[in-house]
Amino acid sequence: MKTDNMSIFKKNTDNGIKTNGRELSARRLMAIALGCFLGASLVSTAVYMITGYISNFAAAFFESVSAFTTTGSTVFTYPAYPVYLPSWLKVYRAFCQWAGGGATLVFLACMLTSMDASKGGFTKAGSANGAIYRTGIRTVSIGRRLLLTYAILTVAEFLLLLVSGCSLLDSACMSLSTISTGGFIPGAALANGISETIVVLFMIFTCLNYTLYYHAIKKHFDQFDKNTELYALLFIIVGSSVLISISLVASGTFGVAGAVENSVFHSVSALSTTGFVIADTTSWPPFAQALLTLLSFIGGSTLSPAGGIKIMRIIVVLRLISKSFTVRIHPKAVVTTKINGRSMPSDTSSAMAIHFLTYFTFYLGGVFVLSFEAPDLLSSFTVTASLLNNVGTTFTGNIAFAQFSPVMLILLSILMLAGRLELYAVLLPFSRNRNS
Repeated sequence: MKTDNMSIFKKNTDNGIKTNGRELSARRLMAIALGCFLGASLVSTAVYMITGYISNFAAAFFESVSAFTTTGSTVFTYPAYPVYLPSWLKVYRAFCQWAGGGATLVFLACMLTSMDASKGGFTKAGSANGAIYRTGIRTVSIGRRLLLTYAILTVAEFLLLLVSGCSLLDSACMSLSTISTGGFIPGAALANGISETIVVLFMIFTCLNYTLYYHAIKKHFDQFDKNTELYALLFIIVGSSVLISISLVASGTFGVAGAVENSVFHSVSALSTTGFVIADTTSWPPFAQALLTLLSFIGGSTLSPAGGIKIMRIIVVLRLISKSFTVRIHPKAVVTTKINGRSMPSDTSSAMAIHFLTYFTFYLGGVFVLSFEAPDLLSSFTVTASLLNNVGTTFTGNIAFAQFSPVMLILLSILMLAGRLELYAVLLPFSRNRNS
């Protein structure tokens, strides 16, 4: 019997879950993930405070969480901070993003997705009750492969950016921030159109489902032909680029060439939740700003460092809506939800729909909390989207996070952690453990 290539899942039929050192309950796995992100953030907080670059604990913690969750928001103030920060701190901040992106890959592989490398099968995602995840040799091997792919993409982009004319420092910060979808590159600059194209390509590469790289190495090219998520991602990029280009040309913001260049770059940046910008999007038409914000909600593929709801969940929810209309018109019809040519179990599709609703509950809660200190209502909506989606950029305008109170900065840090850890780990302290 072939085992799952991403994680091993089995239902628990007892009242409790027993571990023998090689197995972890879902609850414990979430607790470990949350502990690792919090621990790393606290260590980084100490670095900022000891070096004196940030003296306030809440601000230093926000900056650290922003890095490890690959959000890219900062308490440093434009335009002085790129010059003020030393090179080592820029690289350190970029490396924290890179480390957080790698940790996210391993967490998602264990927690949220179980996709058979040869068949593309499904298991329940995100259920805290009744799931056991093995931490044996196969899981370690899968994590090693994911991180190796992650590192290869980083080195490849670094070398290509160097060849394109970017400086050593800029190439390092840019590659670490792109592959992690962190997007924080203080003072870094793209040398020319070639380096800009390289960044766009690698933003796409890193928001692909990382299992596709495994299929490519194993020459399972048939998996590309029937991969629903891949086609949806490409369709979204092309469609949004065309719509934003038309909006920019119609408003007179850019000519045709400039509109195409900016629309493609910012569409990919928003969808991958990297958050890079090469133009002042605050002067763009409201339609373009709204579409970029919507793309950040969609996010990248399932098993990728990108934030957001994730494309697969969007597909499932849309198909569930379509299914509900069909059943309403034809009550006796038997309609199944298919992904990649295979029927999805009802508990899996239900879990994805519940996650979708929970995500927007978090979002509205964040908007309400932020409204106490945000300068206006629009900022409450856009900043909350930026933090929960881990994109770090508000396409409707810049906001100085240093202006917020310490309590608000801690709450915003929790919002970033919720987006990065798929909500469940942050909800863990408030849930009752029925299996222990």
